[in-house]
Amino acid sequence: TGEKPTKDAVGNDSRGPATTDDGARWFEARLGGDLRPFFTNELRGFFGARSRVALDGQRNADGAMMIDRLTLSTEQLRLDGSLELDPQGWPLSLSLDGELDADGALVRMPMSGPPTRLAGARISARYNADEGQGWQANATIDDLQRDGMRIAQARVEGSGQIILDAPRTLDALLDFSVEGFSHDDPALAEAVGPAPEGDVRLRLREGEPLRVERLRITSGDATLDAGGELDGLAEGFPVSGKATIAAADLARFAAVTGRDLAGEARASLSGDGTILGGSFDLSLEARTDGLAIGEPRLDPVLSPPTSLRVVARRDEDGTVLDRLQLDNDEMKADISGRLDAQSCTLDLAVSLREAALVEPRISGPAKVNGGLGWTAGGALTFRDIIAELAGAELRATGQITPEDEALPAAGRIALTAPDLSRFSALAGRTLAGEVALRGEGDGTLREATGRLDV
Repeated sequence: TGEKPTKDAVGNDSRGPATTDDGARWFEARLGGDLRPFFTNELRGFFGARSRVALDGQRNADGAMMIDRLTLSTEQLRLDGSLELDPQGWPLSLSLDGELDADGALVRMPMSGPPTRLAGARISARYNADEGQGWQANATIDDLQRDGMRIAQARVEGSGQIILDAPRTLDALLDFSVEGFSHDDPALAEAVGPAPEGDVRLRLREGEPLRVERLRITSGDATLDAGGELDGLAEGFPVSGKATIAAADLARFAAVTGRDLAGEARASLSGDGTILGGSFDLSLEARTDGLAIGEPRLDPVLSPPTSLRVVARRDEDGTVLDRLQLDNDEMKADISGRLDAQSCTLDLAVSLREAALVEPRISGPAKVNGGLGWTAGGALTFRDIIAELAGAELRATGQITPEDEALPAAGRIALTAPDLSRFSALAGRTLAGEVALRGEGDGTLREATGRLDV
């Protein structure tokens, strides 16, 4: 009605002016009735024969607001609360109690997306600045089912402080846990684990970004530890921080990735970026041991204790890979370059202690150095490639256009192989002797009437 309700001498409601002399404006809302005709049969059980919403409040001229009463009730849900905010929008008091009781059954919630069903839920929150700076809140959900996922029980416990003296500060510590997690997809259920849990500590100070002082999630032998800052929408949600992920047994993620994973890994990621803008400046360092990805030609090379370092950044001009370094007793790799939606250039240096780990038909050390590049719809280029294998050396510079049906190619090569017999098993025939070759040319390799000048 926009008018302040008051009680007369016998206790009945009467209406005063909507706006008082000091500029405060009172408001009131009431909604009640049978909402079932507006919903499908499956949702009608949540609302029942009568649903009710009641709201009473006041907004002062200085912007402060009080909600004296908020009540929401349906057949399955009861929610009661009150709230008082100061002119800057910070809470002065909060009281909230809610309960959903399906009486032993599952009730479908009126939510978008796949059907969500609960057996019960409870929520409670308390804060009063007149009684101190501390606040508490907790929530529990029983028997949650959604899109193949089932959770026997989920809990969140929250506590902290609200400091109203300048600079205003909100501190929060949230502990959360899940019991009885399962999923119709057994691969996802194995990766998540039956009982993930964790905690997060937050601090919001007036005029400063939201600070995540600690985020920790554990599930079995897998852990995530993180911290950082998140700023506002006006700046595109800039984020900065550091995260560490550790998994003692990667096999639990094998089914969800579709690869025969094994081994242990620990990785640390740090940097900054903008969520909406897509820019970033990141550094990744990782250690693995016994790593396997289900590739017989790569697993023997990746299995020893390995260190990985990646430094990359992205801006409006594209992505720059400042460095990708991989190092273990069997392989060393150093790659850098730049890429965007239309092109890519890479410089690489890769070496193997023993090529037989990758290709059993040949033995000895192997090295590849040089540059690669490609453009969208254009040529794949090889720049000053130097490859060494089994005592032989190949040098090549050129280009080939794979998207052209004629497969045009051009370039020059130099090959020296002092002992061809070392390549006999790879060639599938007996080889002998030595060769030294230099050549250059261009042509089309697929056309029936192709051209080749050498």
